Amino acid sequence: MTESNDTPIQTEEGDERQHRRIKSFVMRAGRMTEGQQKGLDQGTPLFVLPLADAPVDYDQVFGRSAPRSLEIGFGMGHSLLEMAAAAPDQDFIGVEVHRPGVGALLNGVLTQGLTNLRVYDCDAIEVLNRCIATTASIA
Repeated sequence: MTESNDTPIQTEEGDERQHRRIKSFVMRAGRMTEGQQKGLDQGTPLFVLPLADAPVDYDQVFGRSAPRSLEIGFGMGHSLLEMAAAAPDQDFIGVEVHRPGVGALLNGVLTQGLTNLRVYDCDAIEVLNRCIATTASIA
């Protein structure tokens, strides 16, 4: 079964047309390594954030108030992991749909024992529209 990205809209003349939603990504296929799968299995309950219906209180998520950075499309997560490890006084939020990349990042978070990083494994446009307050100060 396929999911449609088309949404019906009304024209000024009263006609209904299909309007295609914008996606910020193209799904890529890829093999999952043992380490990536371990990262997903063990790290998802601890570090992956659900797509919310209202702006998220990130002070509550991280248990503190700290400067935050958002990285959209972190790939395999190498640079995001390095930044989080180098700046334990800051919080990092990554957004990525590529499952092997999410798994690789989570495996690294678990291996290094980081607590200042969270992940969304869904479309960045949805995260921005639904989870991040317009008044949020995230770099």
